Amino acid sequence: MIRLPLVIAFFLFVVVRPLGAEELTLLGGGMHSFDDRENSYAWQLDYRERFGDRFAASISYLNEGHVSDHHRDGHTLTLWTHTGLFDDRLNLALGAGPYFYFDTIGRSGGSANDHGWGALFSLAATWHAEKDLLVQVRLNGVKTASSIDTVSILAGVGLNLETAPGRSAVQSDDSRPKTARNELTLLFGQTVVNSFDSDKSMAVSLEYRRRLLQYMDGTIGWIYEGDNRLIRRNGVSVQIWGAKDYLDKHVSLGIGAGGYISVDHYYDQNRQQQEGGRSLSGIVTLTAAYLFNPAYALRVSWHRIVTDYDRDTDVLLGGLGYRF
Repeated sequence: MIRLPLVIAFFLFVVVRPLGAEELTLLGGGMHSFDDRENSYAWQLDYRERFGDRFAASISYLNEGHVSDHHRDGHTLTLWTHTGLFDDRLNLALGAGPYFYFDTIGRSGGSANDHGWGALFSLAATWHAEKDLLVQVRLNGVKTASSIDTVSILAGVGLNLETAPGRSAVQSDDSRPKTARNELTLLFGQTVVNSFDSDKSMAVSLEYRRRLLQYMDGTIGWIYEGDNRLIRRNGVSVQIWGAKDYLDKHVSLGIGAGGYISVDHYYDQNRQQQEGGRSLSGIVTLTAAYLFNPAYALRVSWHRIVTDYDRDTDVLLGGLGYRF
């Protein structure tokens, strides 16, 4: 269920070493579903690394909006071939790759969580406006065997992480945060159940993070997802991460995947409590941290809890970490 994010994390952050520019782009636009001929919004967060003059790889989160009986999003690993024009300020790219989706679908008067595989095909045009800023227009097509087929048109702005302000080769070592191998973080936020009603509750988490290799972290954490009309759940997560530091180690980005052992008292579609007991679910997380002090970091994390009993959740958290 969570194999794709694991492959993505290891491929981009651990197995290969960056040979070219690293870009982070946020895009928004519209989506059309061919199956029911409906339109909705769409947005995408994309991290891309170039490998040589002609090839690149990217990891993306794609949210395809809401149409009848389908609220779908997912992760994709895209391999690109590209060419540059006007002294490489304009980049034209063609990409394709696997797409692992999470879809909230209608079922028996309520909703269910459908997980599956598809393929994503993309065309992108990127204009490098300044040394570190870029503007991009993208066309995505998603093809699946058992879910809806879609097309989305997006536009957005991005940042070249290799040339962004603060990444200076001559900056003194004294101004850079010292590398700490451990981090203990307390986070607060909100749980959103992946249902058509998007039931919400308060969330709390305590996480221990350890730098294992140059581009690999490991974490163990406790997550309390709160008590709303569909779940009352808490548990322990264990994840392996691909992680990199940028801007002279002031900013860290990462993606993690692993297991989540939880105790859940959940509710059926009629809001009748069921004794769920203990369960093992998957967990996929995007995270970013800002080191404002060698010993302290502000961290935000977005957990996706992936269940086999139609109680997927998004847990959105922010907090303060102590590094040592």
